Amino acid sequence: SYSFKDPANAEHKIFDYQLWEPGYIQYDKFELINNGNLHFKYQLSIMSNETLTELADVIDVYYIEKAPASVTRESFTDTNKLGTLSSILANGGLLIKGDTNDFEDAINDGTADTIFTSYIALKMQESAGNTYQNMPLYKDETDGTAGFSVKLEATQYTYEEDSFDKNYDEKAELPVLVSSAAELAEALTAGETNLTLSAGTYTLPNAIKNKTVTLSGTKDTVIDVTGGLTYINGASVTFDGLTIKSKPGTGYNYGFADAKDSVFNNCTIEGSLGLDYSSEFNNCVFNISGNNYNIWTWGAGTATFNGCTFNCDGKAMLVYANVLDNGTTHQTVNITDCVFNDNGDDTVTGKAAIEITNTYTPIRTYDVIINNTTVNGFAQTVPGVGDFNATYGSVAGSDIGTNVWGNKCELPNTQINVVIDGVDVY
Repeated sequence: SYSFKDPANAEHKIFDYQLWEPGYIQYDKFELINNGNLHFKYQLSIMSNETLTELADVIDVYYIEKAPASVTRESFTDTNKLGTLSSILANGGLLIKGDTNDFEDAINDGTADTIFTSYIALKMQESAGNTYQNMPLYKDETDGTAGFSVKLEATQYTYEEDSFDKNYDEKAELPVLVSSAAELAEALTAGETNLTLSAGTYTLPNAIKNKTVTLSGTKDTVIDVTGGLTYINGASVTFDGLTIKSKPGTGYNYGFADAKDSVFNNCTIEGSLGLDYSSEFNNCVFNISGNNYNIWTWGAGTATFNGCTFNCDGKAMLVYANVLDNGTTHQTVNITDCVFNDNGDDTVTGKAAIEITNTYTPIRTYDVIINNTTVNGFAQTVPGVGDFNATYGSVAGSDIGTNVWGNKCELPNTQINVVIDGVDVY
């Protein structure tokens, strides 16, 4: 998990102190527990939840693995110092790599055992000068997310044997850490498929084409599509925890093109994003301002949104099919457990949260399935000049919808099907 959770205190945040002074130290205890009886290899990383200031250059990171029963401030010395906080995060936040080969007894009894106890510490250098006086560690802590996450990744280790040998799982690999666009391209060219990206801005290279890849990071790991469409032909990509940075505007101009499919988990999407192929979004946050949509469904045969939040100025999603990746003229949009927020400043009027339209022949048809979704603000659709066009299916007197869904082109219910919480509303 990317999130550190204290089983004894769910509100416990690690390293969320703001104003540091030379010599100040914070440390936290972690336990690696095995619930099974198989050996594994692992890596432990630290990740900042917010962008850091230059103060990170004079805060050192310490790590004690297999810690003794008693650990104090004096336990953290040059022997267990890993480097400055800024340098650690620039290299993916890696603290330690290891395996359970040295913990035979804790593995073999099949019970939940503590493999080892470790400590992570942050300490401001005593030599830090007045430049850092009153400087906060986090550039923005107003949203309450200041602090760090600890990421533990594990996979099976070549230890147990099957009928042949112990190498049946030798290809089980931990994510590769990359810290630059060049390293990303090199890793993909070398055939790596599970990559953790350190904070920074990246564009996806040609080497990603036709590969199945997972890209992980934090909100400060930015995949930039502001230059237009990024062609990742044939790729199947999972984006995990990243920021996708686009521009406000016509959605089909910005995003990823010609891929096989994509899954976005816990991502932040800034700007207007167009879908060129079937995609799934889980627990993502979409942010846009002005007279723009957060997302266009455009080329997706199926677009799925689970637990997502859409923040906008009055229109969030445009269900609008062009050439679909499923080879048909029918698009399915699934929206579950989502929240749509209209900022309420009247930048946009007369738009529902989810607008449905068509300007193509053969006429496109839609299934829009909405479940357990909250809509704050928005309005019933007010069809604009030119929205009604019989060539594209418009029929006078068709239901134009509510503040939840809008039928601005007055398409008949033979062309669009809207189901909300199991009720066929149109």
